[in-house]
Amino acid sequence: MRKVLLVLLVSVVGLAAPQITPTPFRFGLIYWVDMNPLPLPRCYPSPAGIVANMFEFFGFPSPETIGEWWVPEKAEGADREALRAQLVAEGRLSPLGFLAPTLEPDTYWIIRPLKLGEREISPLVLMLFPDVELLNAELRNYMISGLFMPDGEWGCAELPWEPWICDLLGRNFPPTVFVAFVEITPEPFISWSIFHEIAHWVFHVWLEENGVPDELVPPLLLEGLARYTEAKVSATPEILVRCRELAAVWAQEGSLVDTPFPLIYEVGASLVEFLVQKMGWKEFLSALPSFILDWENYVAAWEPGWRAWLSTKISDQAQVLYQAELQLLGTCTAMVNPLFPEARKHVQEIRSTEDIVQFWNLLEGPVPGPSPELWAALERRELTFLHVAKALGREDLYSQALELLADLQKLREEGNWEKYVALFLRGVREIIGRVSETLEVPVP
Repeated sequence: MRKVLLVLLVSVVGLAAPQITPTPFRFGLIYWVDMNPLPLPRCYPSPAGIVANMFEFFGFPSPETIGEWWVPEKAEGADREALRAQLVAEGRLSPLGFLAPTLEPDTYWIIRPLKLGEREISPLVLMLFPDVELLNAELRNYMISGLFMPDGEWGCAELPWEPWICDLLGRNFPPTVFVAFVEITPEPFISWSIFHEIAHWVFHVWLEENGVPDELVPPLLLEGLARYTEAKVSATPEILVRCRELAAVWAQEGSLVDTPFPLIYEVGASLVEFLVQKMGWKEFLSALPSFILDWENYVAAWEPGWRAWLSTKISDQAQVLYQAELQLLGTCTAMVNPLFPEARKHVQEIRSTEDIVQFWNLLEGPVPGPSPELWAALERRELTFLHVAKALGREDLYSQALELLADLQKLREEGNWEKYVALFLRGVREIIGRVSETLEVPVP
């Protein structure tokens, strides 16, 4: 098979223009961002293998390609959307397919839909970044290590991505997974979150198949099912052990219906595992549309059994991990990494509440002096305060984040590094970590 390889340079605002290299993919298209394409068989875990296994897990056949996917047909036109409409009218492009720009001016690849049984589904765009830092920077969100978007209507309209992303994907862009490598050498290793994000895509297809709108799925189920599926398809049972442990801690003080955002992955996965053990996976999937349409009543009925199923023995380590999750320490670490690169290792080695206290004390220490790179790195992180406040569903924190961003902008314009950094770190502490609410041991 001869694969087509092109390099695109896409202009962006705020960051240097990334080099974008598209390559055809059995299930759609891969965009390699600021990195040379790697042979997919060398990449671990295998994106194609994950897709095939994920569809099988949900009871689907593996999607079939239409035509010679490795050599996409080309089409020319000055206006991408007008060209798309013309090709659809001529029958050369299914409404579920899409046009991908090439290096040649006004020239596009025709990426055809996939066949799933008797119906067509949209192909997948897999956008691969060389590291999580660049992914976070381009999406202006340091809460995430991966992201799935079912379509561009909401993403490009509502999210503050770097403009090149929507320019590249187009107005009618297909389901897209954003994920990064955690290591390139000696072997290319993709972030484990690729399982989670592809699980979201396949569940999206499953919802379409069963006539259930995405917006009806409650976050606890959406993220819990993706985490459960991630653990099963990746054959990583320790993920579910951790979920059960953290859910057991939460069950001591809260319920399923009021699970806070930082815990919906773990608590949701524990609920899915409880139901699957009780019903069986196929039976669970069969009943899932009914569960979604009457979620609150079902959750109330499940709650006593779920609590009894959870382990009553909670380890000290589980208590510490619970507190770290509640404070979103992973996000906090990503936010302060330019100032305190040692913070990441500290969080990875947390074993006690005192270690969490020491993390916050670390942020009280001296910071490096200003540089253009540090100013830019922190500015890219500012919108994450809003992302966190919105995810937490806290209007008070959202208002506080808006005020914080206005004050940070003013200090940036004044070039007042000392006050800017102090205010930035206060935001990490008060909006993201919510230390006064979540830390059991007072921080000096």
